[in-house]
Amino acid sequence: MIENIEELKLSESYSFDVNVEYENSHYAAELNLTPRRIKLKVVAEGSEERKFKLAWKDIDTLTCHKLNTTFLLVGLKLISGKNSTIERYPKQRSYFESVYEVEHAIYFTTFVGHKPLFSGIDIRSETIATWVGGTVNQEKIIQEYYAGAKLHDHPELLEEFSTPIADEGLIGIGYNLSIFYSPPEYKAGLTFPPSLTVRFVNPSDPAKTIEFMEELYTLFSFITGDEVEIEIITFLYNGSGFGLQNSPTIYYPRDKYPRRGVHRPILFPLSRNLRFNQLGLPEFPLGALGAYFALSKQERQHFEKYVRYRRLSNIEERFLGYFRILETLCFKERFYFDETALQKLADRAKPYLVKYFNDAKSVASFIKRLPKFNASKYNTERCIQDYFETIPKEISGKWEYQKGNISSICKLRNDISHANNYNVDQLTIKKMVAFVETLLVFSLFEKLGINIGSESNILNRFGGYSLVIKREVPKSS
Repeated sequence: MIENIEELKLSESYSFDVNVEYENSHYAAELNLTPRRIKLKVVAEGSEERKFKLAWKDIDTLTCHKLNTTFLLVGLKLISGKNSTIERYPKQRSYFESVYEVEHAIYFTTFVGHKPLFSGIDIRSETIATWVGGTVNQEKIIQEYYAGAKLHDHPELLEEFSTPIADEGLIGIGYNLSIFYSPPEYKAGLTFPPSLTVRFVNPSDPAKTIEFMEELYTLFSFITGDEVEIEIITFLYNGSGFGLQNSPTIYYPRDKYPRRGVHRPILFPLSRNLRFNQLGLPEFPLGALGAYFALSKQERQHFEKYVRYRRLSNIEERFLGYFRILETLCFKERFYFDETALQKLADRAKPYLVKYFNDAKSVASFIKRLPKFNASKYNTERCIQDYFETIPKEISGKWEYQKGNISSICKLRNDISHANNYNVDQLTIKKMVAFVETLLVFSLFEKLGINIGSESNILNRFGGYSLVIKREVPKSS
């Protein structure tokens, strides 16, 4: 068993004997946290005087304690349960066991006896550090340290940027300063790893904070072009009265976000305040972070679905998923006839239709559906073709697939959806998937207020973009 844990690291595994608190009753349990899963096993004896209150069902939240520490478990799904009789005489005694799979575990190094509220999130991530790159501020921190300056007196050096995000609060990159000195180990120096920090305008409960954390993950997974490698996530919390140093860390099975095998460069790096911009990449517009959280929840789900489909190993499923999102984003409502005029005509014709067909219910249903049919003048193919036309010609002109090829892509989508036979080789499918994904990424960046078409350097960093580019056929000598 592991003792005296100050913070939970997502790459590590842990096991704790804990005391479960549920409806004023307490039970012994074993809590196991691994990158693959979180499992809680609760065991208890029951009798007529002491009932086992943990019914065999899913539980939203559950509090556990170990000495002076607290675990707040969120999203418990029952995976097994059993009970057996220990003895019947002189009194009935039974053994109960419940095993749950847990979505998230929030770990406090202090005793917490109430439902906490959090003031923000702090994420330490190698991916985020790579996204930030080597900046002038980092160089200044080192210079000031060797000059003997008190770095805590220069907070401007410890912050790379800070920008508002809709009505949520502030988001920024800061540096976690730590000076170490150990003669027995013959070492001394300075570390200042960056972290991504969000500070909320209003305190947030555990469920909402987790939801925000997952949306933040989705956003940076999209911006960076792959899964975000996270070491530690801290929920900012000052409920202990001792400031934020006792803020809890959150643990979840990180294996549910598998990387895609090959190393990929950061899609759109921050490129802000760099010491050397050797790649000549544009600066990431900070307003895009606020633009994401200003979108409706339904619009933000397009990003979440894209990241989720991107994880699929089956190319046909990935193709259908990308196409489905693109179809939604490109949809244009165009009418065959004027809406008002058509409705008036339908209302006038209704009595005649009822008399002719002798079926009032079917006529009413038909007229009710007329507006939707009237608005479907543009089919999916036409909508995607129109969107293709908005991409700068200097970009789309280099692509192998053009406006006229969209028809065959739509046909493949229909064939796969309806399990029809189709004769398309794997390379062609890969090219079609890359083309659809490219259009989708264009559209999603536009939602963030970024015209990715004007940033050809960024496009070339996009995984699979090489399949979209038209191959030059070598001239015969």
